[in-house]
Amino acid sequence: MRPQDVRDAIKQHRSWLANKGGKRADFSLANLQNADLQGQILRQAKCTGTDFTRAKLQDVDFSESDLFGANFHFAKLAGANLACADMRGSKLRSTNLKRANLSGADLREGMLMKAAGPDSGDIVLSDLTACALDGAKMNGIRSEEH
Repeated sequence: MRPQDVRDAIKQHRSWLANKGGKRADFSLANLQNADLQGQILRQAKCTGTDFTRAKLQDVDFSESDLFGANFHFAKLAGANLACADMRGSKLRSTNLKRANLSGADLREGMLMKAAGPDSGDIVLSDLTACALDGAKMNGIRSEEH
């Protein structure tokens, strides 16, 4: 996705959140590797399967967002708001989540289906291995089926 397209989508999303027209940001399946989105308000954005590998996402508001199957490997999410986000199947290995708010986030396993057909998906468990979690708020996280 081109940087200008990302900026335009964020601008439209801000208007949508303020009920002033615009439209909900949809970055589903987008390649946002190495993107710098620090401090952006992406509350309720649709980011299913988005690749945020090594992205700078410090202090981003992803609350109530659809982050199902998103890839956050080595991303910087320090201070991010992920409260009540759908993060089922998200790849979080080696992510910086210091001071992040994960309250009420759904980190259960998930399967992202690819266009190749129903057998092309893999069940992915949200993995917090090697994540920096110092000062993170983690109350109410859903991480297992009940």
